[in-house]
Amino acid sequence: MASVSHNRKSGLRVLLVICPDGKRRRIRLGRATARQAEDVQRHVEHLAACKDTGSALPAGTAEWLGAAPEAMRARLALCGLAEGRARANVPTLKAWIDEYIEGRGDVKERTRGIYSDVGRNLLDYFAPLRTLDSITAGDVDGFAVYLRTRAKLADSTARRRMGIAKQFFRAAVRRRLLVENPFDGQAVSARANPKRMAFVSRADAAAVLATLPDAKWRLVFALARYGGLRCPSEIAGLKWSDISWESQRFTVHAVKTEHHGDAGIRVVPIFPELAGLLREAFEAAEPGGSTSALSIRATSAARCTARWCCRPWRGPV
Repeated sequence: MASVSHNRKSGLRVLLVICPDGKRRRIRLGRATARQAEDVQRHVEHLAACKDTGSALPAGTAEWLGAAPEAMRARLALCGLAEGRARANVPTLKAWIDEYIEGRGDVKERTRGIYSDVGRNLLDYFAPLRTLDSITAGDVDGFAVYLRTRAKLADSTARRRMGIAKQFFRAAVRRRLLVENPFDGQAVSARANPKRMAFVSRADAAAVLATLPDAKWRLVFALARYGGLRCPSEIAGLKWSDISWESQRFTVHAVKTEHHGDAGIRVVPIFPELAGLLREAFEAAEPGGSTSALSIRATSAARCTARWCCRPWRGPV
């Protein structure tokens, strides 16, 4: 027996089928019309009846089954009502993640690093040699819990990583290695956490500056606190040639927004809080050395001290 369920709000229809093993399963029909859903229901009932009795399929149902899309054929196979079509070899999870990341030459190195972090999460939870098509939506539910419990990620971080994992599997669907994406329906939109927001007062900033070891690190903190530069990307990319001592301005190149109309370029005044520290770092720089004003990689500690201001400048306060 089979019945059609219709969600009037979303317009989606689902066929509920009693399979030969006695279990009730769902076959998603998408935004099919009522007539289309009834046709599918009729053919599925014929498949179930012929499976029970061992009789031949009606000609119309056999023709419909032969022309059914791969996704429908695979869902019927999961229900035990049809044989799945032979497909190309499905790669293992590790092989696909490596291939996907290697092929994303269009993203920044930092983004590739985040992709690698998500890949490690997937490989830690699933076996590296597990094939893509063996991972189900139920498995993904468990992975979502794993990120928030054993991996101890904040909710917003876990959502972002679920979104990237969904990208991995969406690419496999587009390559026709998978019939459907097991990450569909998961919460992947990051949400802001107001509890992690804090204002760094001038008194706190002065206390932090007094404890930093050298001119370079004092400038890292001051550029974030008083210049409003993103840390680490904009600070690490700042060059001495970007600084105009005459006009008391410096140019910031934002790699995160360089695809926008302004190419991610903005000009920031050299405020009094920055002027002395810029001069100090400039005088401490080695002659003929790096053209970068701060040829360092900001540590997690530096990112934490400046996290509140990882956005375009809005003026010192």
